[in-house]
Amino acid sequence: MTRRWVWWGCFGLVLVMCIGLFTYLSKSAALLGDSDTTLIINEINRQHDPWRWFHHDWPLDNHFYRPLVSELFELDLRLHPHDAYKWGLTCDLLAALTTLGLFWLLRELTDNPLVSTLSAGLFVLWQVDASFWLARLGVYAAVVTLIVGLLRQRGHPAAVRFADRAVSLYIRKGHRPFGVQVRVMAGITRRTLGSACKTLAIVLPPVLVWYWLGTSELGGFRSLGFRMLAWIPGRTASSMTVFAFLSLAAFARYMRLLPRRVSAATALDTPNTRSTEAPSIRMPSIGWPILSVLGLVLALLCYEQAVMIAPILGLVGLTWYFRGAIGRWWLWGIPFGLPVVAYLFVRYTFIPHTPT
Repeated sequence: MTRRWVWWGCFGLVLVMCIGLFTYLSKSAALLGDSDTTLIINEINRQHDPWRWFHHDWPLDNHFYRPLVSELFELDLRLHPHDAYKWGLTCDLLAALTTLGLFWLLRELTDNPLVSTLSAGLFVLWQVDASFWLARLGVYAAVVTLIVGLLRQRGHPAAVRFADRAVSLYIRKGHRPFGVQVRVMAGITRRTLGSACKTLAIVLPPVLVWYWLGTSELGGFRSLGFRMLAWIPGRTASSMTVFAFLSLAAFARYMRLLPRRVSAATALDTPNTRSTEAPSIRMPSIGWPILSVLGLVLALLCYEQAVMIAPILGLVGLTWYFRGAIGRWWLWGIPFGLPVVAYLFVRYTFIPHTPT
């Protein structure tokens, strides 16, 4: 089985999970009874001018520039003004597109089918409010990994050697102040961890951050599912995230396909023969960064927090640069920065400067 077919299989699995999101589609008429949704619909009906949102505040009139999302409200209102089911269908469609966008981004960043698929599945569980137990399990598993890693490496040569030297020094000292004891224990722990749990260093921090976000910053793990699938104004952030993932994934693909720096030859390298294939120096299509710029522009027209996409694009480029990508990729910072500057100019031209 070729790697390409593995990726297509993973994509199919994520697609099935996205289809499963629609089974959680709310059919309650209460979707349109939310106060913010009611105010938005009333303002759109009162103004009756779809182009207004490009040069004025958005329908809630609370000092935000969100013209593209406002047009999405206009579309739903024109097609099915009183059908809560179809309004919710739009929210589910955005959730599915967000999941696919996350999968694509991780595919380009990690080039790892397992990590990309499991991460997308975790995001789906979060959206359907089924991830709280998994988050706690992840935290417990990470702690167990730490303990097991320490126990397995208690006989590691580096740790044993350092502990032996530390204990010898400790015994030879005429006095053993508390500071020396702390330094000895800290040194043993650092050496043991440094030689033992590289996997833990990758797994534990994201799990803890995710758990903290879910329980603290987002008001509970049930909050994300509610905001994405059961609260129509939540489509502001969902729409922005769809285009954010599009922008980031397209640029990550461009960086992944760039030629790589050739490492210096060593005496242990296999000699070149006539059958040796030279590394590819073909440049990827310029269409990928152009698509990335387009995604950035569309995200900015959805939600103001999209201004953070530009610096994240820089981090994506830096990541692949450290992996050996060559080329003047940093020049793309100019077209990435210009939409942000233009957005800020338009936003402060049409929207009041007072706090929201």
